[in-house]
Amino acid sequence: MEEMQFLVEAYIGSGLQRFRLQKDETWRKIESPLSRNYPQYSSNDSYSEQDKLGECLEDIQHYVEQKGMIVLGDNTYEINEHRCFLADMIHRVFMYAKVKRMMRPRQFSCQELRGIIASGEDNHDNRLVLTLDGYFEFLTPEEEIKLSPIAVRYETFCTENGYVGFRAARDDKFIQETYSGMLEGWVTHLMNNELDVYVDYSQGNKTERELWQEVEMLTRHLKKQ
Repeated sequence: MEEMQFLVEAYIGSGLQRFRLQKDETWRKIESPLSRNYPQYSSNDSYSEQDKLGECLEDIQHYVEQKGMIVLGDNTYEINEHRCFLADMIHRVFMYAKVKRMMRPRQFSCQELRGIIASGEDNHDNRLVLTLDGYFEFLTPEEEIKLSPIAVRYETFCTENGYVGFRAARDDKFIQETYSGMLEGWVTHLMNNELDVYVDYSQGNKTERELWQEVEMLTRHLKKQ
């Protein structure tokens, strides 16, 4: 995994009010909203030496999994443990682990995806993921839990549905649509530093070239490997 660290952020409602966990376990308000001012992207994400950072996800995971109340600013909020948008969501807070990258990720290819699809075995469920390093992998649900964190995950390819193996790898339309969906998820991951971005189909409203241009814009402030 290229050089990166993990942190915890909390959002009130839709994420326009954004806070980051500090070393003293207080929460500091971040001026940029959840979208990080996209597409007017700024590499200045208000990082501070006081931000609580972990070298691995487990270092900060318990803050995401905690239940109860937290204090943000002058108010106390209930943690929305189910991460669903409720009628009273303005009184609740959503909490997520995030990744802080220092290096530009690699650029993956459609041919790499085709190779992974060809290597898959259709006698069990397969979950296609993009690792934080930018590699395609197949995980079972059990492996996904064990090997977390990941950047993007696709809808599970269920047993004996023909979505993996040599025949699936020769289906150009299927490969291209899957690749586009994963690339769209990769852009979302880089946009918000979000982990475990879920994708079940391609939006199809941008070309592959346009998506890679967005990746370049979102990562050009990072160091080259």
